[in-house]
Amino acid sequence: MPTLRLIGWALVVLAVNLTRRALVQAYERAPDRLSRPRRWARYYTVGAAMSGIVWGSVGLLFFNENNMTVTAYLCIVVAGMAGGSIATYGSWRPAYLMFALPAPPFAARTCCGRAGWSTPSLGRCACSCWC
Repeated sequence: MPTLRLIGWALVVLAVNLTRRALVQAYERAPDRLSRPRRWARYYTVGAAMSGIVWGSVGLLFFNENNMTVTAYLCIVVAGMAGGSIATYGSWRPAYLMFALPAPPFAARTCCGRAGWSTPSLGRCACSCWC
């Protein structure tokens, strides 16, 4: 079952990336790209949001309360993706926020909602990229 979930998640990541690549190609061919930058910025922001939601879903889909190593790794990956995205999306702040804001809450909500002393700490770790 976890293997099917991972394959499904990877296919969604692929679909989002292919959609975003098609958007880049459309932008490069568009005659109005310089005269209508807000339109293209909105598309870019929606693409970033889709990517942020997919990466953030890692916390919901793959959280394993019986394996704290996996859980810690997932929180670190989500926090790292959100924090590192400033290099990719920093040129347009709304795109950065739409990527970085959806990702940590999924992992933090999953971690903070579980019993045990260490999972709330992991939830705070997942949100640490906001600071």
